[in-house]
Amino acid sequence: MVNGFIHSSSTFVCEDCGKVTRYTGIQSVGSKLCPYCYEKAGYENAYNDGHINKEEFEKAIEHLNECFNRKESVVVWKTIFQ
Repeated sequence: MVNGFIHSSSTFVCEDCGKVTRYTGIQSVGSKLCPYCYEKAGYENAYNDGHINKEEFEKAIEHLNECFNRKESVVVWKTIFQ
């Protein structure tokens, strides 16, 4: 897992939040989502597919939003829910 940007990767605008970002190794290549929005989309998919319940989903999203607001590392919050 990479904690930071991939050297020489170009920037793009996240299609969800509008933040200018780069590919970090966390998100799928071509996803056009920042690492936070990519992880959020993963939890939305898990919830919609029935892999996590509503309480787990809401807890995960709340924590992601807190980390996003504090500008915490992707690695910090990603390891909490695995």
